[in-house]
Amino acid sequence: MENKNMNFKPTNMAQNQGQGFEAKMMKVVSIMKQLSSLIETENKAIKGNDFDKVKSLQEDKQKLAHAYSEGFKTLGSYKDLMKSLPQNSRVEVIKTSDRLEKAMQDNVLFIKASISASKTLLENIVKSAESSEQENKGFYSRSGKMGSDSKYRSALSVNQVL
Repeated sequence: MENKNMNFKPTNMAQNQGQGFEAKMMKVVSIMKQLSSLIETENKAIKGNDFDKVKSLQEDKQKLAHAYSEGFKTLGSYKDLMKSLPQNSRVEVIKTSDRLEKAMQDNVLFIKASISASKTLLENIVKSAESSEQENKGFYSRSGKMGSDSKYRSALSVNQVL
């Protein structure tokens, strides 16, 4: 007795896996697009010194980064099927990957530049304060005279951890 529902072949099975792979890959591509947009928004905020905006994006950024990482872990078992993706899907994967990579590289540069600018600003404030202190301008000594007792100086503290 022949069962008409049992007509699958190994090639049909591979095609079915490939179709499932394509759907999973396109889901990851969607996550990559969202993450790229978010990082590009963050980059604009960093360039504009809008650190409240940067802070507000962090939770979503972490969620998307986690989803992206998990998506690729899942797709790792389908490496051989990447070649089976239709050409337009492969092109979309490549373009989206390039966009995300560029956004992430820019993000690193903007963050480093922001840290460097903040550090330079703090160093200049400290140098200015130290210079002012060395000139003893505006400080009262223990004897009540202006700037004559260098033993007593103003307090200055800077947190240099960025």
